[in-house]
Amino acid sequence: MSKIKKIPYKFVHVYWIDIVSDSAWRSIDEVKESKLPRCLSTGFLIDEDDEVIRLVSDFNFNEDGSIDDCGNSTIIPKLINSIMFDGKKVVAEKIVYEAIEKIKSKTKEEPINVFNEAINNIKPTVEVRSRRVGGATYQVPVEVKTKRAQALAIRWLVDASRKRKDKHMSDKIFNELYDAYEKKGSAVKKREDVHKMAESNKAFAHFRW
Repeated sequence: MSKIKKIPYKFVHVYWIDIVSDSAWRSIDEVKESKLPRCLSTGFLIDEDDEVIRLVSDFNFNEDGSIDDCGNSTIIPKLINSIMFDGKKVVAEKIVYEAIEKIKSKTKEEPINVFNEAINNIKPTVEVRSRRVGGATYQVPVEVKTKRAQALAIRWLVDASRKRKDKHMSDKIFNELYDAYEKKGSAVKKREDVHKMAESNKAFAHFRW
């Protein structure tokens, strides 16, 4: 790959105050004493307007060194949408954030770093696709593009989580994420199986064009 070109975005630190939301019954005095959490986000400033500041943490680059796409700014909402049933986004958000809190408690590390590492361990780099050539159908290995790899990783994570025997969905997501972080579990095995299938059909790689 060519030398990476200069990133045209400024790296910034953004301090912000989050909301507090609690479904438990509490006294008026307890509500009055609630403190708003002060947060820090870092990343490359993509743009900002009167309503939002948009940051990203990572970039993928093309062969010529230019930016292809960016990551670590939308992956959690995508996971929430994958879990959501019947438009119940609040329920899905609660599941994901509970899983993230459990990751923080178990690993004592920044949850987003554990989360991203887990997703990276699930992402496939190659897969097979059916291609008909001369009356015969071949399973042809093809490279997986970045966006599809991320989508597959999230799909496999959610599918594997739903098959676990844990009682609560947040526990299922947490345990599958932690397994993936440790490079084990059903979602990681799915990636390995897909890679093995591609390897066993590499003789047909020339049919991908």
